[in-house]
Parts: sequence; structure tokens; C-alpha cells
Amino acid sequence: MRDYNETKLKELLPAKIRVDIHPSQDGGFFCEIKTFPGCFTQGENLFELMEMINDAVYTYLDIPQKYTSRMPGYNSSAKKFRLPAELSLPPSHAENSNAR
Repeated sequence: MRDYNETKLKELLPAKIRVDIHPSQDGGFFCEIKTFPGCFTQGENLFELMEMINDAVYTYLDIPQKYTSRMPGYNSSAKKFRLPAELSLPPSHAENSNAR
């Protein structure tokens, strides 16, 4: 596990991520997080899927669980959800994030 402080961990998060979201045959949705190769997740509804996307990104970047509650979360700023989607960090974090 990496030894980072909270500020360094937040710097790992790109301001935006690209995702492909698809309906699941079993109900709900599955998602490929295109920004991070091989990163996939699923959720029963879009709200749960957004939570799972954030969890998958934190896991992919090896962010310790003790910090995840203080990390900014990705969300869709679009009024209408379009696919493929681009999810963004809250503006206060995105301004401080490196462009990736």
C-alpha cells in the first residue's frame, strides 16, 4: 500500500473520468471505467452505480479505506444522462486537480 497523505491522494484523482454504462441482463447496470483500463463495476440503479464507480476508482488507485470518506466523489453534471458519460469531481476539487 502506498504511503500518501490526504492531499497527495486527492491529487491522484483526475478531474474527469470516462465511463461506458450498460443495462445488465439481470437488472441494474454495469460500467466500464474507460479512464482506468480493466476497471469495471455494477449497481442495481444509477444512484448505487455512482457510489460503486467512486469505490472502484479509489480501489484502482489503491487509496486506503480510512481516506475514502474524505475523497471527493465523481458525479454527472449533465441534466440528462448520456452515454458514454463523462463524470466530474466537484468544482472545488477539479480546480486543484492536474489536467489529465
